[in-house]
Formats: sequence, structure tokens, C-alpha cells
Amino acid sequence: NNKNLTSFTLGCDGMGSDLCARNFAMALVKCDSLTHLCFEGGADGCQFRDDAFNNILRVLHSQSELERLSLNAHYTVGEGYATLSNTLRLGGMGKLRVLDLIYSDVDDEGLQSMVAGISHCRSLVELNLPSNNQITVTGLRALSGFFQSESCRLESLGLGGVVMDDEGAIVLATGLARYKPLKHLDISGNDIGDEGIAALVSGLTIAANTSLETLRLSRNPFTIAGIRSLSTLIQSERSCLKLLGLGSIRNGDNEEVAVILANALTNNTSLMNLGLGYDISEARGVTFSKLLCDTSSINNIYSSNHTLEVIGDLEYDRETTNDEVLKYLVLNRNTRCLNPIDRGLVPMCKILIHHPDLADMKPFYKWKLKVLPMIADWFQKAKACQNYFEESAKTFQRRELSAMYRFIRGVPMLVADGFWSQQLKQVRVKKRNFEEVEKKQ
Repeated sequence: NNKNLTSFTLGCDGMGSDLCARNFAMALVKCDSLTHLCFEGGADGCQFRDDAFNNILRVLHSQSELERLSLNAHYTVGEGYATLSNTLRLGGMGKLRVLDLIYSDVDDEGLQSMVAGISHCRSLVELNLPSNNQITVTGLRALSGFFQSESCRLESLGLGGVVMDDEGAIVLATGLARYKPLKHLDISGNDIGDEGIAALVSGLTIAANTSLETLRLSRNPFTIAGIRSLSTLIQSERSCLKLLGLGSIRNGDNEEVAVILANALTNNTSLMNLGLGYDISEARGVTFSKLLCDTSSINNIYSSNHTLEVIGDLEYDRETTNDEVLKYLVLNRNTRCLNPIDRGLVPMCKILIHHPDLADMKPFYKWKLKVLPMIADWFQKAKACQNYFEESAKTFQRRELSAMYRFIRGVPMLVADGFWSQQLKQVRVKKRNFEEVEKKQ
């Protein structure tokens, strides 16, 4: 009868008493304030008998405020999934947003039952089914059909460790090709090869999926061919991916993988976390360093990647990450945190790091005198990143004055060049007119 109780976790290891299950079911009916209810089994799972646990599932219709339901660890509930599905179908748990069925012996029949129920639960946005290795193509086909229905509202799907192979990935991709709102997809720890990866990329591309932010693919046996397929997804102008988990690539040359990913990320402005299963050092460090800051010119620095913040499994691990790459990753992250609105601050700082007083002013001449206030604004904003310049505030100020001096000194020559260029153009026009008149005579 506690109306303040909002979250309850029941550890069921060794609790095999039918009386216990019946008493808990009666208690649930009297408590309608829960927003999170979790059943956790131990090493041997929950030992409630099927009919006893079904009694608990039947009274879940009374949980009108429930937002998350977790049935975790070896729940062999027999007809339980059909019972839970029926509760959802009849409108019980109308506010349910997250359903966890983790390591719970869900098979094809159980998944088909659940799909029938969640299709009536318009509030459900997250479904987690990891480590249910009895799910085959048949169950995935039911899930794929759900994605193609108008009732689907899912934004997050967890299918890690369900032993999905290429055929299963192709079936899932068919549904995703017609579903745009999905933001998070975890299919790590499966048996998906290059063919399955290609199908998934194709499905997401066909859907023009502009919502997908997280894609976890680690511990799958795809090779460098799968990486090439994924590069097309990364390169898409409409890509919203913020996290891509790849892990180690089977039978792949890590140097070549780095090159493919770096080329794909050149114009990407969304990906912040690239999960790789190997360290970033030596040649790979050079590749990613150039991606993050191509120091060959001011324009190339400006066109570099200023979004990526994490590469590898460990975030900013100095032992596994190349120092140069680490510096740029930290700069990308810290500068974004300082000013999340003005993304121009990152390239600004990188330019000032490698071109102390903007010695090459030619790229700025086309804007003429409009550049002066822009340079002043650059240096003013870049003070937030001054610790990356390894210099005193006085030296930093001298750089600002030096940059303005170089530009002003170059502008008169620009004006003179423009004047004589215009004069030469007029002379050429007069000459051409004169030659045409002579031909007519």
C-alpha cells in the first residue's frame, strides 16, 4: 500500500515458493505507483513455476504508471510471454516505455507472442532482447514485420548475442528499410558477416534513416568488405550517427581499415565515438591525425574533422592512443563543451595552433576588409582554448596584432593587383572590338 514506492527489484534466485509468487501478485494489485519493476534471476534463473509466475504477469494490468519492466536471467515462463502479450494487447501498462527480456530464454514463439502484444503498446520506445540465443530467422521475421507496421514506435532495439547470422540480418534489414524513427541499434556479439552488413547498410540507406544515432556491431565476423559497406553509411550527408561500435575486424589489415574509415569521416559532422578493437598508434595514428587536423594549409585544417571525440575502446587512454590523435580528440571534446553552439571554435583553435600569426593570408583576401573584425573575433573566442597554445597571454595578444598587421600589409597589394587586372581586361576588350571592326572592313 506504499504510494511512494516507484522502483522495485525482486531477486528470484532460489525463490521457488508458489505461495511467495501468489503473495507478491496480491501486493502488486495494491501498489499502483511503480514506474520500474525488475525481476532478476540468479545463475539458475528464477525458480517460480510457470503457472505461479503467470499469476504475477496477469496482475501487471494494474500497473498503470509502469514505464519499465525487466524480466532478466533465464525466465522459463512457458506461456508467460503469451500472458504478458495479452496484458499489453488489452491495454494494460499503458505508459510502458522500456521492456527488457535479457537472457530470458525467449524463442521464436515467445518473440512472436511479444510482437503481437507490443503492437498495441504505442508508448513502447525501447525493446531489449540480448542473449536470447533461441531466436532464429522466424522470430526476426516477426520483428521485421513489426517495423513495417504503423503501430511501431520503437527508438531503441537491443539484439546483442542472439546468434543472428547473415540471413537474420537480411530479414531485419527488410523491416528497417521501411522504418525511420530508430535511434539506437545493438546487434553486437552475433554471427553477422559481410553479406549481412551490406544488407543492413542498404536497408538503412533506403530508409534514408536520419534518426539512427547509435550502431553497435562489435564481435561480429565481418571483414574489411563489411567496413567498406559501412563507409557508405558514414559518408551519407543525412547520417546522424554519433556512435559506431566496430570492435576488432576479422582478417583485416588495421592500416587499411583506418584509411577507409578516415576517408569516410572526412566530411562527416555527426560521429563522435568510433569504437575500434585495436590501439591507435604509428601509421594508424598518422592517418587519424590527418583526418582530425590536416596541417598542410589553413583551408585543409578548416575542412578537417572537428566532431570525433573518441577512437578505440578506451576513452583518451594515453597508453593505447597516439599522442597527436589524443590531443585533437580532447580538443574536439573540450571545445564543444565550452561552446556547444559555435562549432566554428574548434577549427579556429586548430588553425591558430599550427599557424601562429596566420602567415598565409591569401585565403582571406577574397573577403577584403571584412576579415579584420573576423580575425579579432577569432582570437577573442580562442582565448577559451589558450592552454592548447602553450604560451602566455601576452604572447597570444602579440599574435593577434601580428595577424592583423600581415593582413593590412597584404591588402594594398591586393587592391593594386585588382586595379591592373581590371585595366588589362579593358585593354583586351578594346583590342578584340578593334579586330572585329577590321575583319568587317
